[in-house]
Amino acid sequence: MTEPFIGRSVPRSEDLDLVTGNGRFVDNLSVPGTLHAVFVRSPFAHARLRGADATPALDVPGVVAAWAGRDALDELAAPLPMIWRVGDDTNVPDHWPLAINAARYAGDAVAVVVADSVAEAEDDLGTVENELFAFAKVVERDGRLHEALTDPALPAENKRALVKDLLGDRANPHTVSILGFLIEQGRAKELGQIVDGLTELAAERRKHVVAEVRSAVPLTQERRKRLAEALSKATGKKVEIKVVVDPSVIGGVLARVGDEVFDGTVRTRFEEARERLGSA
Repeated sequence: MTEPFIGRSVPRSEDLDLVTGNGRFVDNLSVPGTLHAVFVRSPFAHARLRGADATPALDVPGVVAAWAGRDALDELAAPLPMIWRVGDDTNVPDHWPLAINAARYAGDAVAVVVADSVAEAEDDLGTVENELFAFAKVVERDGRLHEALTDPALPAENKRALVKDLLGDRANPHTVSILGFLIEQGRAKELGQIVDGLTELAAERRKHVVAEVRSAVPLTQERRKRLAEALSKATGKKVEIKVVVDPSVIGGVLARVGDEVFDGTVRTRFEEARERLGSA
């Protein structure tokens, strides 16, 4: 006789994958041409909407569409239908996919942005690029970290935990997720090449070129801006910079744009002075 299921605990087959971080979800799938939607939601339980304009999002590279509540009236023929009514006399108010005049609960969607990636939809792509670039350079310089992330004997979940401990809440969640995915796929050895390719591809889409800038100390936003403008003028191209903090340069900066190198470091000046003194 088959033992009944009612009244007894039935082990779930999917739990082990979920609690060990090996669950697979629709978001893990990568299909060419896939678009991602990010919703802007009301933080208030009830709020009147005086206006919402999603069109500025269309200026962000990678964004293909953006709608606010009022746009739904033009794009859709009717509100969402109610699938199941309790009775024929059930009051069914209009329910649009985006709030029109008022947000009626916390989390009610008021706008949506559709883009090639979630990071672009959230306008976080620049942040994610910079964090991935900086982390890849740290891995290149830190032999122990590189060895830990590329050690085939170390389980992938341990490597992901190491990345999470290092970055924690200081990094964008997309950055941590991408690094975890690359580690899970056994691509940690190629991290530098992959990040360089991603950075160049993103810059190309913005019609920019990337300059790797090495400095002994972090650069302020103002100095980054001035340096980008100077490199753009020198190369005749629109330059965006990625900064690597490298104490060995001592002072000044070393910038590389493709095959062009602009060396203004104190270290190089010391070496040139030593050569001149040696030949005197």
